[in-house]
Amino acid sequence: MTPNECVNERLEMLSNMVRKGEPIGLLEVLEVIEYQEQLKQVRHKQKSNSFFSKIKRFLYLTDE
Repeated sequence: MTPNECVNERLEMLSNMVRKGEPIGLLEVLEVIEYQEQLKQVRHKQKSNSFFSKIKRFLYLTDE
C-alpha cells in the first residue's frame, strides 16, 4: 500500500466517523474538511469533462 493510499484510507475512515457523529480531534476535523473539499473539486472536474457536459456547453454556445 502506498503512502497516498494510506492517507486516503485514513481520511475516509475519519470522514465516516464525522458522518456518524463520532468525536474526533480538531486537527483531524480540519484534515477531513480539506480532504472533502479536494474530493468535491475532483468530482466537479470529472463532471465538467463528461461527454454530456461537453454537449451541453456546445449547445449553449450555438444558441447565441
